[in-house]
Amino acid sequence: MQIINRDQEKFNVARRLNEFSLNQKPEHTLFVSIHGIRVKWAVYSRDLYHSLCSFFPANWIELKNNSYDLEVNWLAPDLLGHDSGLWVDSDPDCRFQSEGERTFVVQRDFIAVERNNSILITADYGLEDGFSNLLRWLLPRHLMKRNKVLLHSSAWKNSNDQVYICLGESGAGKTTSVSMVEPNYVLGDDMNLLEFRGDQWCVTPALVGQRIQARELIGQHFPIKSFCILEKSLDNQIEEVPKSRAFLALSSAFANLFWERMTSIEVLHAQTTIRSILMQQRFCNLKFNLNGDVWNYVEQT
Repeated sequence: MQIINRDQEKFNVARRLNEFSLNQKPEHTLFVSIHGIRVKWAVYSRDLYHSLCSFFPANWIELKNNSYDLEVNWLAPDLLGHDSGLWVDSDPDCRFQSEGERTFVVQRDFIAVERNNSILITADYGLEDGFSNLLRWLLPRHLMKRNKVLLHSSAWKNSNDQVYICLGESGAGKTTSVSMVEPNYVLGDDMNLLEFRGDQWCVTPALVGQRIQARELIGQHFPIKSFCILEKSLDNQIEEVPKSRAFLALSSAFANLFWERMTSIEVLHAQTTIRSILMQQRFCNLKFNLNGDVWNYVEQT
């Protein structure tokens, strides 16, 4: 029986994608400023174009602009002669191969070729997992250069518009904790964006594919009340944590920076960012039960 190396098959598709795109002209282009990153989308489907227009807030969409940070050309797999069998892959991590100035990237839901600020991708047309994972791979490095951090976290705001940000490993209760809050107070239940504004770190919902119920909060920036490192328990309990543990929890929550691929300058910048956040913000260990009263307990503590 022949064993198919799924990764190698995808990397081969990436190489064909790079060659195929030279002879294709996109049907539609869309200019969007995504959290301040100006992206030119070139697509080959009217339906996909309209889906993108509906996904992004209207005030993020720009008129034709020759100045942009990234150019993304999105081709459907069938244009390359492939069907949905290409995505039979359970590995959510990104894998990389480099050739000269080009980097080939394969993931469970998309394949990409990156050269400088030009990206070719193939993924099923639609704004589902492939699109979400594409944004989560593409944006964090460029956001970091602007002192913005895509943070794997959940977050909610209290009546004073101060935000609690919840950190923790998978299963720690990030989504569960904010499910105990009225939906219109929840920023993001999976990803949020930290940004240094004025003289403080603020937070806003990250529009990277997650479902945001309170879409009116998109683009609004809120001061941070506290970072909570979560742990499920029989009782509610809150305590301060050492800076060393806070550093580890925060750095682990930085989404998709791919530390092993960063330059020494990029690593230093990321570490400096972490220290800046640690200096300004309170970090606590929050043990919580599932009775739904944890946030009343936190607010009164």
